[in-house]
Amino acid sequence: MSYEERKQLRLNILEELYSVYFETGKGKVQEKTRFTDDLETNLAYQYLIEKRLIVEASAGGRNYEYRITDMGIDVIEGSVEIQEV
Repeated sequence: MSYEERKQLRLNILEELYSVYFETGKGKVQEKTRFTDDLETNLAYQYLIEKRLIVEASAGGRNYEYRITDMGIDVIEGSVEIQEV
């Protein structure tokens, strides 16, 4: 996967979590094991968590909730850009 494709994957995840948050007031719940087969998606979620753009919380069993943070909302709405190292 290229650099640009990775950036787009992270943006797609943020946009999805933004939509879920404003449609339901909650985060997206999914199985953590879903990521084990897809390294790129796993790394994208880890990156977004480490940048504090999303949070991960246990939702019971193997399920985790992923929710966009206030900073993640600002990134999607264009008032803040992701600072890359």
